[in-house]
Parts: sequence; C-alpha cells; structure tokens
Amino acid sequence: MSSFKKILFFNLLIILLVSNNYVFAHQGHSCSHDYDDQIKKTQRMLNEYFKQNPINYPEDELDRNLGAQTIQPIRITTDFTRLSYQSGGPAITADQIKYLTSVSTTVVNFVSNFIKVQPNPSNNVFDPSQTDGTCITVTPSASDKTTGIPNSDLHLYFIFNSDSKAGYLANAGFCNLQQTATYLRPNFGRVLFNIANMKNSGTNLEQYQDDVMVTLHEVIHVLGFSYDAMQNWYNKATNQLLGQTAANQFITSLKVRGIQTNLLGSPNVLAVAKKYYGCSTLQGMQLENQGGSGSINSHWERTVIRSEIMTASALTEGLNLTFFTVALLKDTGYWDDVNESLTDPIYWGKGKGCDFFLNACQSASQYEEFVPANQAACSFWDDGQGVGSNSDPFGDGCNVVQIYSNRLCSDIANQSYQNDPASFNSDTSNDFSYNSKCFASTVYSPNAAVTGYLNENLRCHFYQCSPDKTSITITFSQIPNTQIVCGASDQGNQKNVVYNSKTLGQVTCPSNIPRICDDQQCANFCTYNGICIRGLCLCNSGFGGVDCSQKCSGFIQQDGSCVPSCPNGTYGNPDNVCRATCPNGTYPDNNSSLCKQCDFSCSQCQGPSNTQCKACQFLTYLNNGSCVTTCPNGQYADETSKSCQNCPDGCTGCTSYTACTGCKSGYQQNSGQCISTNCTSPCATCTSTQTNCLSCTQNLYLQPTNTCNSSCPSGYFKNSQNMTCSACSTGCKVCSDANTCTQCDSSNGYRLQGSSCTLCVSPCATCSLSNPNTCLSCENSMYLFNNSCVANCQTGYFNGPNYTCSQCITGCDQCSNGNSCTTCSANYQAYTYKNVQICINSSSCFSPCSTCSGTFQPTTCASCNQGFYMQGTTCVAQCGSGFYGNQQNQKCTQCPTNCQACSDSSTCTSCSNSYYLSQSSCVQTCPQGQTGDNNQICVTINTKSFAERNYFAILILLLLITLSF
Repeated sequence: MSSFKKILFFNLLIILLVSNNYVFAHQGHSCSHDYDDQIKKTQRMLNEYFKQNPINYPEDELDRNLGAQTIQPIRITTDFTRLSYQSGGPAITADQIKYLTSVSTTVVNFVSNFIKVQPNPSNNVFDPSQTDGTCITVTPSASDKTTGIPNSDLHLYFIFNSDSKAGYLANAGFCNLQQTATYLRPNFGRVLFNIANMKNSGTNLEQYQDDVMVTLHEVIHVLGFSYDAMQNWYNKATNQLLGQTAANQFITSLKVRGIQTNLLGSPNVLAVAKKYYGCSTLQGMQLENQGGSGSINSHWERTVIRSEIMTASALTEGLNLTFFTVALLKDTGYWDDVNESLTDPIYWGKGKGCDFFLNACQSASQYEEFVPANQAACSFWDDGQGVGSNSDPFGDGCNVVQIYSNRLCSDIANQSYQNDPASFNSDTSNDFSYNSKCFASTVYSPNAAVTGYLNENLRCHFYQCSPDKTSITITFSQIPNTQIVCGASDQGNQKNVVYNSKTLGQVTCPSNIPRICDDQQCANFCTYNGICIRGLCLCNSGFGGVDCSQKCSGFIQQDGSCVPSCPNGTYGNPDNVCRATCPNGTYPDNNSSLCKQCDFSCSQCQGPSNTQCKACQFLTYLNNGSCVTTCPNGQYADETSKSCQNCPDGCTGCTSYTACTGCKSGYQQNSGQCISTNCTSPCATCTSTQTNCLSCTQNLYLQPTNTCNSSCPSGYFKNSQNMTCSACSTGCKVCSDANTCTQCDSSNGYRLQGSSCTLCVSPCATCSLSNPNTCLSCENSMYLFNNSCVANCQTGYFNGPNYTCSQCITGCDQCSNGNSCTTCSANYQAYTYKNVQICINSSSCFSPCSTCSGTFQPTTCASCNQGFYMQGTTCVAQCGSGFYGNQQNQKCTQCPTNCQACSDSSTCTSCSNSYYLSQSSCVQTCPQGQTGDNNQICVTINTKSFAERNYFAILILLLLITLSF
C-alpha cells in the first residue's frame, strides 16, 4: 500500500509541476505550425462557422460568375506594427525589426509572383464572428473589422516572441476565410517569429536567404498547407468546404520503415508523387511521421524528399520550393493558379521507385541519398563536407550527410574560420563562396605550409556550369591559371591538377553534373534585397543587378548604369537587369521591353496565352502550343521531349513509338508494332510504293531517303523516340543526339563549343546574331565587359558571378565583390560598416538617418527617416527606457518622472523601481482597494477565498498527510 501511495504522490506531483511549467521543447530549429493550440482552435472555429453559415449561391449565379472571372497576381498587404516593443513583452532591437520586415517583404514580393487569384471586389474586411474575434491571438483593429483594407486579397499580421527554450523559428496560419459566388480562400493570416532562434539581423548574406525560405515556409502554411486546415479546403465542384469526411478520404495510414505514417492522396499531390518516384501504386505522398504536434502531419516526410521547403525544420544546406508544394496548394481549392516556373528542381529519390519511397535507407539496395554512419562525404547536393549521421529528428533513423557548419561551401565566412593550423584552407585550396561546391579532392596549394593532412579527401572548390549544364569548370584561388573541365563522359573519373608541370592532387568529377548545375546559388545571395530562384535573383522593388545590390527604380544595363527602361533588343529580367534573353517562365515582350510571365501552364513560352507554350510543367505535355495532361488519340506522352508525339502509322493507339496498343485495318501487330501487310520488309509502313518506307521494323531507322538501316548518314543521328534518322543541329556534321555535337562544319565558319556548334568568334561563348564578335558571354573562364571578353575586370569592377564584370559599389576604386571595397576613389574614404569596409564621401549619410552632421560621419544623424526617432545622434525605431517617440518632432522625449516607459508626455505604460502604474501615472502607493502586483501595476485586491488563493499549497499539504498514514 505504501508503494501505491508513493506512486500516487509522484504522479500527482508531476501533474502539479507540469500544470505550472508547461514548456514545449523541439530538437533543432523547426516549424511549430500545429504546435500552437490557437492555430488548431482557429481551424475548428472556422469549420464550425461555415457549418452554421453554409455557402449558398444559386447554380445559375455560379455558372454566370465562373464564366466571367478573371485572375491576376495576388495582392498581399502587411501589418508590421506589432514588430515593436509591447508593454510586458520581450525586447526587440531596431535592427531586428528592420531585418524581419525586410525578410517578410521579400517573401510577399515572391508570393505575388507565385499565386494568381480572382481579385477581391471590395475592401478586405476581417470577420470576427468566424473566430473568437482574434486572428490567432492578434486583435485586429476596429478599422480592419469595419472599413477593411483596400486593394487586398490577403492581409498578414506579423508578430514576434522570444523563447530560447523552444526549438522553433516561427509559426503561422490563416484565421479568416472570404467567400463569394466563385471562390473561398484565406484572406487574413498571422505569422509569428521566435527572435530567440531567428538571430540574424543583417550580418550574414546566406542566413538572410535561409530566413527568407523559413518565412516563405510559414506563409505557405497561411496559404493552406496544414493538416488541421484540410477540413476547410474548398471544393470548387460543390462551392462548399471540403469537410472532415472528405478530407479523411485523402488520407491513407500506412506503416513505413516501422513508423505509422499518413499519406496525402489529394489529386495533384498523388499524380506528382506517382510520376516523381516512378511508382504507379502509390496511395499518396508521405506526411511527416515524427516530432511533436508542431511537425507531424503538417509537413512532407523528410526521409523521402529531404530538402523540400515544407519539411519540418531548417537545414544547413537550405530548402527548395518544389512542385510537390505547388500540387498541394492547387488541391486546397483556394488559389486560381500557382506558378510552377518559380520552383526549384529536386532530385532526392527521383525515379527510384516504390522501394525507395517505402523503405529508403532500410532497403536492400544502397541509394546514394543515404551513407554509412560516420563516413565522410559531400552532401547529396554537394553543398558541403560532412559525415553520415542519423541525428536528424525527422529522418526516420536514416544516415545522411550532415554538413559541418564550418565546411558549408557556400558560406564565405568559413574562408576565415580559425582552423588548426590557420593555414588549413589555403593549404588545401578550400574556397568558400556562393559559387563553390564540395568535391572529392586531394588538391594542395603550390605554396602549402602543410601537405600531410590525414583523411582530408574533400574540398570546396569554385565551379562554373556550361550554359547547357552538361559540363562544369573547376578553378582554384590558390592555383593561378589552372582549371579542370568535367564533361558528361568524365563523371566519376579522377583528373590530375597540374601547375608548372607539378601534380598537386586529383579532383573527382561529380557523378551527376546536371544535379549540381540545377542547384546554383545566386550571386551574394541577393544581398538582402531579393529571393533566389533557380540561380537567379527576383529583386525587390527599387533594387537590381545580378545580386540585387544596386539601388535603381528602373533597370540596370550591362555596364551598371540605371535607366528608366531597357533599350531595344533587351528586356528587363526578374533581377531588373536588361538582357537579350528572358529566363524560363517568362517571354520577351517587345512593347514594354520586359520579361513578362508566361501563362502558368507553360514552363517556356513565346507569349502570354496558354496556347503559346514552348515547354510544359511536370505533369503536362506540349500539344500544338498548349499543355495537356493527356495526349489526344493517336498520340503518346513522350517523357524525353515532354510533348505529345504521333503514334506510328498503322497504330490506333500507343504508349510509345515502339509500343502500339492496337492496329488499323490492313496492319498486323508484331512485337508491339503494327506492320502493313502491303509493304516489303524492312518497311513497317510505306507509301503506295511497297519499298518507299514511312517507318521501319524493329531496331531499324528510317533514312532521309525513305529506306531502312541500322545506322544513319553523316549529319544525322539515331532518334530512338521515333526510330528515324534526325538531322543534327545547324552547323553540326556529326552528333549523338539533337543537343550533343562532336564535329562541326568548319568550312562554313562553325566551331565546336562544349557540345554544340557556334559561329561566335572565340573567346565569345555566345554572341549577337548580327555580329559574331559581339559577345554576350565568354568561354575559357574569361569575363564579359562591354560585350568583350577579358581575363580580368578593369578598375571599378570585379570578377563577378556568371563570369561578368560587375561594377563596384559607389566610391570603390577596387573591390572583390559587390558589397565591400579594398581601395577607394578620389574624394572617398574607407569606412567600416557592419564589419564590412566600404567607401564614403563627405556627404554620405546612412539610413535611418535622413540627414547627418559633420563630414565623413554617415551614422551621426541630424534628422531621421519617417518611423524613426532621434536619440542623441542616433535614429532608433524604439526609444530607450524612460523616453517615448515624439511624433511631432521625431525625437525621443523624456517620460514623466518615475516612468520607465510611456506613450506620450502624460501617459506612463510602466514604472521605475518602487513605483506602481495606476491608470496612466506612476505612484509609490496604490489607491485604496488596490495593491501592486509583480509587474508593478496597481490591481484590485483579490477577493477569492483562502482555499482558492492557496490551491497548490493545500494540494501538497493533503498529499503529505496522505503519505503519513
């Protein structure tokens, strides 16, 4: 009996302690989406509201409105007012406010290019009756609930906390749904940052880009990526909420790798998963099966799609937005179109079948995604050097390469990491930069102080991809004029690095060059002013350049000048740079000289219509300029060309050019082909002349002369898609396919460049169509400057990304990048700002200063920008203790006596020591009937009974009495 009493005591004691200290912990910096009970509660309230207030529009009105709807980029409005010190809340600095605002603005800019909707026909009004009156603890203003926000389809509130004990970076969700006759979607949402873990405030470029992706992850939760929100997804067919019953039908529960796992089988997600993994029997895409309620089910399963943005935590190597998340957003029913062209490529587990999807690292097959424990290796994307480990709390116990933070190749700060010895990086020719990758390498510097490092067989080296992504060039900062070129035939092979006739080691060419080239970082990670998509910056308004570092309200020419519009023949790209070409997902518009978005169904196009596509998205195929999910009768979906191709003559249908499913009259089926009974072998089909072939029997190729042969003539290659001899590209005499030439027509001026033929005069890699000497890009690691190729850039420019000469920032005479200076121009002086050396002139003045006092004093403010206040000679967003921001003169004005904080000259919000807040004043003694609490606020004296006030003490006393029996 005494044992039972002890167990009872300790159990009750645990309950007592937990009720007083309910702390949630996470391993690593993760997302806590459904962890916040308020988010779950909000989804339940929304569902209950629409049950009681069902959408009710007559069918004729639905049909009429659906036929007239137009869609446009989503308009997102923001409220950052709560990113400031709140009475009783945690402290936040002006730099943190500025940083979080910048990160959020970058994400909002991206989403406005990512989502299209039917525009809200009126102001965006918060409906408090849908919830408890709040937006997940945020109380909207009276204006938000009545007048509403103009020109807004989605309004976001941004708030923060500071909880170092919690493992999450942020959480978010939507809190209101807007309904019309033709759509239902979230129109208000809340994003919370945990600044105890989200610590960067503008000192690390790569971390900024990582924080942009974390914030985008949270906004995608607002857009509907949430297990608890599924019941509130929109069924367009019925114009009703999906409901819990229908949502449950999308979910299949399955034990995989010994863990019970939910699979999401909504239509687009299921189709993408089946095709991506190459497993037709899949029932859905795996949702996260580990972690707490903040992670499980509301994210993709990390083990099978490791770096996807909607997995449950941040990764050292960064995250990728992919078509998996696009598919889910389409399945919510909320959004009229989602731009797949703004997603990143993904390779993890691609095409590896049902076995990888179900068994992963537990398979009898060894997949390259997983490595033995403690084995040193480059990461899957070759982002850095690491070791096999199962430390990922969301990895189902699988060993993957966990990158050492000081060996992340893209982090330039690692170049100056204090290794032992200090010369380690220069000895081993390790180069850390946004254009560096991890290679199996034993290369040493010719001037190495030490060469005998044991077990150091990995290096970070500079690399540059060829335009067609079939080869890479590897260079070394410590070994001048030396490079290694790896082509398709070199993959997996070692190459010697030779300098001055001395071999300095070997580099192993990567086994998957296209994968490396599909994962290129942006120059300087877009310099706090944009988001990196497929190696190209999407710059925020007012900024431009390959790294978004130049302030420019218009567009930037190749020489670095800012112009109001791009000159004829060039087009404003997403980074606001004028170029002769446009990136995938856009087309050159001659009227505006802009790269404009294709219809979202196209991945490439020649105009804005959905009938002007040149290439299609992951699930669709090109057919006469349109993208279709199913090819017409008599055609098949060809995965290589991503287009609908005609079945051979004689086939009524086919699954490939060599696999007919039925034959027309006068043909008979033979080994998957339909052979004409009227033709002479080896013709499978023919014209009225029996020997004039239109197609050939198996393994033979149709010649240009309409005969059949096992080989093709010069200037043609064996096309296995349609079993014909197809012509090589222009200028090519010998080729292995349409994109790979091995011999060019030199008699007509063509020369071999990589795997294609060009008329461009060396060293031009690409050139103007009208002048082969006018370079648009360079070969042999030379740099483009004013349409010419140079070995090194001239004064005032630096050897920039993509082998272009990029202009130094204003005042720089010499620089090594677009953010800092090594020497300054005349009338400029060197100045260290945020640990970076720049150049300033006598009138330089840095924001948030509006004007500065003195010369060469850019941070000594004389007046402040809007929203900032003068405190001494500094401009701050939040005045210090004992001061308030005076709106009239934009200065920090002292609070009334004994006030620690105040909102104006007569309203205290907190008090100094030994004083208590009573209404808006600070008093030493509270009024009669009140007492000062722990927060130094006068409160009404508690009238609860002795038992109510001392509940926990009584409970412990009773427990002790129980033990005494």
